[in-house]
Amino acid sequence: MKNVLALSLSVLSVVALGYQAPKPRMESAIALADRLKAEVPTAGSHLFAEGEHATVNLINTSAAVPKHYHAKHDETVVVLRGRGKMTLGDEERMVSAGDAIFVPQGTHHAFEPISDDVVIVSVFSPKWDGKDRIIVGR
Repeated sequence: MKNVLALSLSVLSVVALGYQAPKPRMESAIALADRLKAEVPTAGSHLFAEGEHATVNLINTSAAVPKHYHAKHDETVVVLRGRGKMTLGDEERMVSAGDAIFVPQGTHHAFEPISDDVVIVSVFSPKWDGKDRIIVGR
């Protein structure tokens, strides 16, 4: 009975605070990126999903991403379409559709698109706070 009461109080607390659990989402990331680019041509990054521990962004860009790092976040980048030059630490490599890159926190990285149809999924962990992007050289 004590466990049921504790669980009931927890559920009531969550409801009272207005917490909403993340909803599952599944759709073609490339089709979504094309639609978003047509609707908002100036926005290169779009929130795809966010949970308690991670943020998933969909990025379609023809602009270079300057060298930067994240002090508190790991980032995983998956190239869905297009080609570009990825700088990771001191290494530069050409990347294209199907490539995955893991960027541990504190690692300097940059991206320069080579084609104009680049679509990338970027996953931050922990959940992205919007502030942890430190540009290198400024």
